Amino acid sequence: MNWDMLAAVAELAGAAAVVASLLYLAQQTRASASAARSATTQAMLEASTSQLTELANNSELTELYMRGISNPDTLDHTEQGRLHAFLMASTRYWAEEYHASRSGDLPGWAGHQLAAARRDIISSPGFRRFFELRRDWIDPEFRSALESEIQIAAAEAREYRPAGLPPVESV
Repeated sequence: MNWDMLAAVAELAGAAAVVASLLYLAQQTRASASAARSATTQAMLEASTSQLTELANNSELTELYMRGISNPDTLDHTEQGRLHAFLMASTRYWAEEYHASRSGDLPGWAGHQLAAARRDIISSPGFRRFFELRRDWIDPEFRSALESEIQIAAAEAREYRPAGLPPVESV
């Protein structure tokens, strides 16, 4: 075996090692991206669950929320402030969910589940009033998406109905 042949074999072995390294790196990158998407999904669902748990465990907040979201005129100034703080926290969470969904970090099933709950809330009189007052506090891209959702809800004549109440009878 001469030196040229030995160099060619070494070069071939080196190329094979580079290809194997690239394949391994691609597999690791896919696994890392999948883990990141999974963590994002878990964080989004945990945040939503945490907010619902807060409502469920705090009867004063639940009463304020249910009254204010259905009929904001029944709230005094302080109660309106509390409701708006809660809705702002919800809106910021929804913006995170929206951007995670658009970037592909949130699977469709999770985005659908979270958006369905959001659509019910944004159709409420209390949310619509909050949105009119605080729309400038919301990131412009998400604000535009939210405005579209509100228009769709209005076009569908979607009426907010607090949980546990029977459907509104049409006349």
